[in-house]
Amino acid sequence: MGENLSVEPLTTNIGARLDGIDIRDISAGQAEAIRNALDEHGVIVFSGQQAGLEDQKRLAEVFGPLEPLPTLKFLGWEPVLVVEDIVKGRRDRPASMQWGEHQGWHTDSTFTAQVPRIAVLRPEIIPPTGGGTSWTSLCAAYDDLSQEMQNWLSGLRATHAEPPGYREAIGLRDKPADVQRAFEEAFPPLSHPIVIRHPRSGRRALFVNPTYTVKIEGLSHKESRHILNFLFNHIAQSDFVYRHRWRDGDIVVWDELVTLHLAPDDYAPHKRRVVRVTAGLETPTAAVAG
Repeated sequence: MGENLSVEPLTTNIGARLDGIDIRDISAGQAEAIRNALDEHGVIVFSGQQAGLEDQKRLAEVFGPLEPLPTLKFLGWEPVLVVEDIVKGRRDRPASMQWGEHQGWHTDSTFTAQVPRIAVLRPEIIPPTGGGTSWTSLCAAYDDLSQEMQNWLSGLRATHAEPPGYREAIGLRDKPADVQRAFEEAFPPLSHPIVIRHPRSGRRALFVNPTYTVKIEGLSHKESRHILNFLFNHIAQSDFVYRHRWRDGDIVVWDELVTLHLAPDDYAPHKRRVVRVTAGLETPTAAVAG
């Protein structure tokens, strides 16, 4: 890939490790190679980095201007989110966050008209056990479907809505009533195409997730539930998943359009702290059948 940058695939369908680069000093040629690697692999891992928050921000800016999630921007948040959690047990979390099976897989904020283009994650406190992050490829999941199913899904749209517990998680419940009403007006449930086309690579991908996708338009609730459950289970198959065990010096970038991610709460009773930076905003675009 030029400029001494090497790319090592981590699984058959998703993830690659990029070596030979110091993210504190990224050249124009390396920036384009990084973008191309993300287009191809969906998730890219940098190891052994001596990087801080400002370096993390500059890496995110390789893909576009820094942007918080639309809902967090509404509340005045910055593009940087620090997630710190101590899990004593599953009952410490709200029922909506006690993930099991395929639940918990998501792309950030798909109930908004635009979604983040990419996210960059850097660990600050790594628990001695557990605390990893998993990603699954929505491109590989789409490619694995039959031609007939691909064509049928390409003509459908699905409704996305905020899940139970979301407002508590972002602190909206503590805001004045007029702010809460304004939030509801700004972010009502909305629909996205079930099959989208990646804006750079042109690859097709499923665009549903069990956290935010609630119903397929035009189908009965029963029909929609069965089809969505099939898709959610299909997406979560191990063939499409990369599981990352965090180490000091790791930084991971992922494409928010064509991957889902999941962070199991499997590190009790230890602390975990990660810093996420998001960049760019993209409107999911339907892929034409055929």
